[in-house]
Amino acid sequence: MAAIPGSRTALRTLAFLMVFPLTGCGGTGGTQAPASPTAATPSEAPSASAPPEEIGEHKLVFAHITADTFPYQDGGEKFKELIEASSDGKMTVEVFCCGQLGAEIEIEEQILEGSVHFGVGAGGLATFAPIMNIFELLLLIKDQEHMQRIIDSPVVDDVASRLEEADFKVVGWFSTGNMVLQTKTPIVEPSDLAGIKMRVIQNPALVDGFTALGAAPVPLPFPEVYTSIQQGVVDAAHFDWGSVAASKIYELIDYSTGPETNFLAEPRPVIMSLAFWDSLNGTEQALIADAMEEAAAYEREVAIKNLEESIIAVKDFGVEFTVINEAAFLEKIAPVWDKWAKQLDAEDLLEQIKDLRP
Repeated sequence: MAAIPGSRTALRTLAFLMVFPLTGCGGTGGTQAPASPTAATPSEAPSASAPPEEIGEHKLVFAHITADTFPYQDGGEKFKELIEASSDGKMTVEVFCCGQLGAEIEIEEQILEGSVHFGVGAGGLATFAPIMNIFELLLLIKDQEHMQRIIDSPVVDDVASRLEEADFKVVGWFSTGNMVLQTKTPIVEPSDLAGIKMRVIQNPALVDGFTALGAAPVPLPFPEVYTSIQQGVVDAAHFDWGSVAASKIYELIDYSTGPETNFLAEPRPVIMSLAFWDSLNGTEQALIADAMEEAAAYEREVAIKNLEESIIAVKDFGVEFTVINEAAFLEKIAPVWDKWAKQLDAEDLLEQIKDLRP
């Protein structure tokens, strides 16, 4: 398995540090780690007329930053179950949750270097592949239905193709659910965000978006958010419902914007190193593609159930929901969409995403 030279990832990380102080991204459970134009699909299998190639012995590592109660873990474990069964145990998977192998960007570096084989890309992936910023534009993707339409469209084909330019292979699309705002004061109008120190994922498009809304965005890794709110480093957070429940952020905040308007609902790619993918034979690639297709669909189903249950749990804890003036927020954020679409040479993608809104 050929490793991608570390110098490339070091330079990319250095470039990111010039924009934000890098401190990591989040999750729980597990054991200690061992010393496409589109997502891969069954169509990439070898021709039925050709004899199948032998399946090699592969010990694979799947790493993510969220808790073992989060849907990423369900998706990873489903993939493990499927690939180990279909390969008769020749391909095994160990799933590491909770940022045990590092924050998001660190996991992505390890994927390129070869010590991790699968990860879930979020805002930090834009450090390597700027096109990921298109999914980090606030209020652009309406909800899980809209997100699924995007996954079923050519939009993800284009994004996956551009990820290959950064040496990542997309083999599936997970969901993190819907993301809203968790605050100590009620948010209804954009002006209510003025001066609020808002924790965001380490992503420049998100920073740009919250700045346009009047907040003071603070990029922080997932594991640091709870203590950062406790200590006053930030006043508020931008989390998906499942993470609010799993991390117990509800203990520190009094208000949340309601589930009728979502600030993010982006599809998140399950990624491999393109070099490692290319090192596999056709039979091995087909087994991974089939298993991940089913595992990703399962993860998205779990994410919707998790979202619904988490909303109830957060409300039951006493957090008050507010209904925002969506039109006022959209008016403020629309110029940010246009700016990033132009910067990314993705005006066509922006229009396709808007056209897919339910």
